[in-house]
Amino acid sequence: MRNVTLLLILAACGGSAPAAEPTSPEPIMAPEPTFADDVQHICDAPDAVAAEMASTPAPDRAGLLARHIEAGLRTERGHAYVASLAEFTPREKAAALRSVESAPTPCALADLFDEMAAQEAASAPMPEIEGSGAAEPQRDRDAIAAVIQQNVNQVRYCYERQLAQDPELAGSLRVRFTIAAEGSVSAVEIAEGLHAEVDTCVKARVESWSFPAAEGVTVVTYPFVFTTGTD
Repeated sequence: MRNVTLLLILAACGGSAPAAEPTSPEPIMAPEPTFADDVQHICDAPDAVAAEMASTPAPDRAGLLARHIEAGLRTERGHAYVASLAEFTPREKAAALRSVESAPTPCALADLFDEMAAQEAASAPMPEIEGSGAAEPQRDRDAIAAVIQQNVNQVRYCYERQLAQDPELAGSLRVRFTIAAEGSVSAVEIAEGLHAEVDTCVKARVESWSFPAAEGVTVVTYPFVFTTGTD
């Protein structure tokens, strides 16, 4: 009431009210990052580092791409999602990226994983097979190779886990395993080892694999070749 009276007195005397204090503009808040933002960042990664990839030696490109993705993630869910892809094959990673909510179309990283899968399939060695106790034909070589490729990321994980401790680790690892008639793996031995920790890890993974059933047992020898940065 006192302020109103003061204004009336000032008006009657030809005066004016005191100037209002200037106010600062409200700060514009940046929107909170979302999982959809992380998915977009993940999918766009190959395009974002295309120039660097072109000038980077092939064995180091996977590391460059992974570092770019990790550095740009903004949500806990994004970090967890990337970690969940670690043991997927390239083909599985491509499918997972395309099926995730908010995934852009096209997704450059999914396309890159498809290319990697095609290259792996073309260059993968065929298993050496011995059969016993059954009439021909034995297990199909292509069917055995397909199961190995479905599980190859488990082997890659064993290698890359040790690679973090020994960046120069490279070479080959030959596994000899026996497939029982019902398709389970009944025995595994490391015919040519790479590193004690890697050998033990790979042996445990192969023991869990399952193949198509067939008459008799099948003994398979398969080489895994690893190079630093990629395999």
